[in-house]
Amino acid sequence: MHVLVGMWLCAFAAAATQEVALQDARLNFAGVVEGFIDERSPKGYWPLRDKVTGKIRRLKLLRIEEDSVNAVGKTRFNGTALLKDVRGGKLVSCVFTVDFAAPPWKVVRMTMTPIGQHALSP
Repeated sequence: MHVLVGMWLCAFAAAATQEVALQDARLNFAGVVEGFIDERSPKGYWPLRDKVTGKIRRLKLLRIEEDSVNAVGKTRFNGTALLKDVRGGKLVSCVFTVDFAAPPWKVVRMTMTPIGQHALSP
């Protein structure tokens, strides 16, 4: 009986730790991504070259979907952000991966896809 209770408590503790980590990630994810974009936006927009057309897109962050943040490893979390091209008005969906292993927390990967368009280079 003690073994079963001990195993259940260990499983519960592990689940609680993972849940807290996810809550912490959701609280801090937006700030890390916003800082990442701000560093690359000296003129108020993020200039990003389109791989297909070669045009420079001028992207501005609209929002980060906090509910989309999920664990992809022990210290890494993915989440989706919505950006808009300030010139043409086209929307871009971006999945960011943030590593919370040690400060400073940082974006380690991103995948951008214009909604209804071809892919952009990061």
